[in-house]
Amino acid sequence: MFLDLPDARLAEYVPQAVDKVVDLILSTGANVIYAPHPGEFHPDHKAANKIARLAAWNAMFLHGHKIEFNFTGLLCA
Repeated sequence: MFLDLPDARLAEYVPQAVDKVVDLILSTGANVIYAPHPGEFHPDHKAANKIARLAAWNAMFLHGHKIEFNFTGLLCA
């Protein structure tokens, strides 16, 4: 999925990206979220992990959407 955000600078746009991903989750009814491992070397992959976690949390707890998401394996330092 591409969010039309700058390459190699995704961490600068986490709030905007989270909003976009929450909208995608809710509009598509997605209930399984896949994200890069938090130990990835590339900074965009680390940011994508954080975005996925925050978007899943927002969709579940702010919007009541059911998602199968394993937070234990996706925690960032």
